[in-house]
Amino acid sequence: MALAGCAPEAIPAAATTATVTLHADLEPGAEVTWCQYVLPGEVSPDGLWVAGLEHETRGVTTHHVIWYQMAETPASVANKRGPFRCDGGVHLRKRGILYAPPSGDGRIQWPDGVAARLGPQDVTLIEWHVLNPGTQPASGHVTVRTLPPTTATPIRAGTLLLYDWFVYVPPQSVVTSRMRCRIQSDATLMWASQHMHKRGVAFEARLLDRYGAPVRELLHTTQWDADPVPFPEGVPIERGQLVEFTCSWANTGTEAVIEGDAAGDEMCMFVGGYFPAIDRPFGETCEISADSGPVFGGTATCAESLACLSRVTSRVEAHACWFATRAEDSAALVELAWSCASARCSETCTREGFTPSCLTCLSAQCADAAGRCTG
Repeated sequence: MALAGCAPEAIPAAATTATVTLHADLEPGAEVTWCQYVLPGEVSPDGLWVAGLEHETRGVTTHHVIWYQMAETPASVANKRGPFRCDGGVHLRKRGILYAPPSGDGRIQWPDGVAARLGPQDVTLIEWHVLNPGTQPASGHVTVRTLPPTTATPIRAGTLLLYDWFVYVPPQSVVTSRMRCRIQSDATLMWASQHMHKRGVAFEARLLDRYGAPVRELLHTTQWDADPVPFPEGVPIERGQLVEFTCSWANTGTEAVIEGDAAGDEMCMFVGGYFPAIDRPFGETCEISADSGPVFGGTATCAESLACLSRVTSRVEAHACWFATRAEDSAALVELAWSCASARCSETCTREGFTPSCLTCLSAQCADAAGRCTG
């Protein structure tokens, strides 16, 4: 890792930048993910103000580069100093996102006077998912750098990361998923982007008022790797309004595809740069409530989907059960089988399906939610 900085002036770290370079040597057909922790306190004793980020890749094919904020401390990652393999994101405690550009070279910058703040005790991580689709070995690298703010007293920026993890695309089919997320604070949206994989054929995002009525379109593309859309004047968002987004995929293969990190999996994500930053835990992710979260498009009732989940033996079958749920029962199923199961029955309920012991736990520990699902 190469780090470069200069002495701060009015605000500590305001003119300091960080540059990180990761290298990869890949055999034909290889697909790997490399990660590296970046500690702002080691770049500058006072941390970093980040007014934008950019990256460039040479020699290999980048699937994605993401710069995360982590739920870690400098001490907790002290034994991981340098690049390491992180395929599948196992054991990585992510809490937010700074940068999620399209798959090619990219650049995102906030307007003058706005920047993200990384304190000296914060921990960030760069994740580089890279592959070699060719028939010969390949070597290459990615370089990611932060851009300093132009003013000494920037407004703190943040990044919305709204992730629909319920993806199920049957073989020989075209399907669409939908999610709506209530925004937890007044904000101004400065740019919007999306993340899908190569089966993605359309992405749409729109702003809704607090009652679900359309306010304006935010993003529409038929390219799975489209560039971010800037909003030079900013899009005002009021607390309680919703961002609704849909992902459409075409699966021409012979096997179903579900959510996952690998290029052979699929994803559905809305990413948006905004200010001022929401200062509460998980405030930049999708709130799961009666009117915020995934909206399924099937015909099964909540009770029927819960019974379906009790019969499955794999994640693929489980995703099919979720996806088959009708829209009006989406919130009840997610409340019981996702939120409550994760919080109170995580030892018996898994993403691969619900065992009898899991259902017993749900009945005992999540009685109200179970009643709303099956009543």
